[in-house]
Amino acid sequence: MILVFSIFFLISDVEFRTKIDSLENLIAQKPQLSLILELNNLYRQAEKFDSGTIILRKYEDVMLPKERPYLIYNIGENYLFAGKLLDAREHYLETTARFSKSEIANEALERLYLIEVARKDTILLKRLARSICAFEMENLKAAEDSLKNLLKTSLGDYAYFYLALVYNKKGEFPLALGALDELNKNSPNHSIHKAYLLYAEINLKLGNKKKTKEILEELIIKMPQTIYSVQAKELLKDNFPE
Repeated sequence: MILVFSIFFLISDVEFRTKIDSLENLIAQKPQLSLILELNNLYRQAEKFDSGTIILRKYEDVMLPKERPYLIYNIGENYLFAGKLLDAREHYLETTARFSKSEIANEALERLYLIEVARKDTILLKRLARSICAFEMENLKAAEDSLKNLLKTSLGDYAYFYLALVYNKKGEFPLALGALDELNKNSPNHSIHKAYLLYAEINLKLGNKKKTKEILEELIIKMPQTIYSVQAKELLKDNFPE
């Protein structure tokens, strides 16, 4: 049994190294943001966050100005997933300060808000960060299990939101709506604005057009000068043409 176990991980390591080498060769020939982020994701899957960060830093100066904030933001993500919260916060701040007009700057602001909300319990934040990483790497079973263990904590609102994302990713839309309903019930004044867009999108998938329209119109009224309002208007335009 031990021999079989060892051989399995040897094969897995060989496959991992082959993928890494292939991507590194492609990037060396022609650096592209998509390939660099894909390589970083491979290192994340192996929980080699420092190796991913080295790659992101290596190509920062050769990327187009509009691409650089994505590298800096993802360096912040690597630090967050590794539990290095101060380093993560520094790179999210850099993303928002240097690239305020970039789409990814809003994601950085969301992360900064999360870090601020959880600053009194960094151990809990690190647990949530690992759950988010599992979701981002599409390890949905692990993400679901870990998020369920966080539902009754002070970060339960985020746990419900990411659990809804997990169910949505799995195509389990009623469960996703249930998680969002629990979020709104337990934390009616929460500030996870993306949850409202997700709520609308899932209702749309289920054919609940009237409910979808109500959610989007309410979001536009509540947050008229935000990116969420812009996205809500786009959804309305695409799905409810006049």
